[in-house]
Amino acid sequence: MDNSTLDLKSLARTLPVDSLPDFVGELAAAQATAIARLVAPVQNAPVDSLVTVEEGAPQLAMSAKYIYEHVDELPFVRKIGSRSIRLSTLGIQQFLRRRAR
Repeated sequence: MDNSTLDLKSLARTLPVDSLPDFVGELAAAQATAIARLVAPVQNAPVDSLVTVEEGAPQLAMSAKYIYEHVDELPFVRKIGSRSIRLSTLGIQQFLRRRAR
């Protein structure tokens, strides 16, 4: 048992009787929240993958040459080593969403 569980048990034993209804209500709300979290489906985070410039350029409606020339300006570019780059698929999606506004 951790300290928070011990604290709750101590409160249950020591709170004035007239404070117990509110305490029990707070416990029920906390229990409902915990149960909801336990039964809720797990949400999968989007998976990022890295693609080559040639694979990503068509999604961006840009030429591979343009991407290579603007590597330092494009937020979805990931440098791999000193001479190689890849494009983040999540970064491309975010870039396109921002540009569409």
